[in-house]
This record gives sequence, structure tokens and C-alpha cells, in this order.
Amino acid sequence: MKNKNGIITVLLIVILGAILIKFTTSNHKKDEWHNFDGSEIVCRVSGCGNRPLYSDWDNRFCAEHIDRSADHSSSYNHSSVTKKKVNTEKALTMEEANSLRGTGYNGTRPY
Repeated sequence: MKNKNGIITVLLIVILGAILIKFTTSNHKKDEWHNFDGSEIVCRVSGCGNRPLYSDWDNRFCAEHIDRSADHSSSYNHSSVTKKKVNTEKALTMEEANSLRGTGYNGTRPY
């Protein structure tokens, strides 16, 4: 009987010790949107300062720079950025064109 009581006492002490350790240790989870020093994470592009769309390092870019991301560079449409806009100047109205009659090449009206 003494042996059983001793084992039960040791088990209770171990269990109470584990519970005490569990509650006394700080169980702070790291916030993925803040650095260890508490500052908010920002876009990886130097000087940008905007909040990134994703918190992991490979994709830590804001919406403006997401094309530099490892996982999202293929989904970005580069042709829309590099396409040059053609003929963005407004055409003359009929009154403006008539007022310029005779000032074009061989006396014609300009477009």
C-alpha cells in the first residue's frame, strides 16, 4: 500500500508541476504582421513603406510591387504596363477645323 501511495503522490506532484509550468511560461504567439521589435512589416521594396499583401518573405510586397513576388510574378500582365498609348490627343472639333481652313498643306484643312 505504501508503494502505491508513493507513486500516486509522485504522479500528482509531476502533474501539478507540469500545469504550473504551462501557466507560468509566456505563450505569446508572434503576430505575422509585426516584426520582433513590434514595428509593422512593410513592403520589401526599399523606401516603399506600404503594407504588404502577404506576410511571408517571398511574397512580402504591396499591391504596387506584387509583380516582384516569387509566387505572383507569372499572374502579372507585363504587356499592359509596357504598351505605349497611341494617339492620346483629342481630335479637333468641326468648328476648330473650319477656323483653320487654308492653313494646312496646299491650302487644305488640317485633321
